[in-house]
Amino acid sequence: MSHFQSILTRVQTLLSSRQPSQVQAFLDHLLEEQLLSKEYHCALLQEPDGEALARKISLTLLEKGDPDWVFLWWAWSELQAPEVERDLDCSGHNGKW
Repeated sequence: MSHFQSILTRVQTLLSSRQPSQVQAFLDHLLEEQLLSKEYHCALLQEPDGEALARKISLTLLEKGDPDWVFLWWAWSELQAPEVERDLDCSGHNGKW
């Protein structure tokens, strides 16, 4: 299995059982860690197709980040109470994942 396919499988698994607010918190974290630009963050928030979202996140992690670190953060954050959705000037966020 390629490194990208491995990351993609992990991202798909994580996103498949998450609420939109949890996915937004994950994307917010990627933005805070400067793995996403504000414009790309907004575009991902508006992505209606879950498979396309998983591919885009996976490509970003492959190119810019340490996927293992990001997944560890996600696992840790699951132990905390869910965050309230935040508006980051991304008009049109439709919450479909």
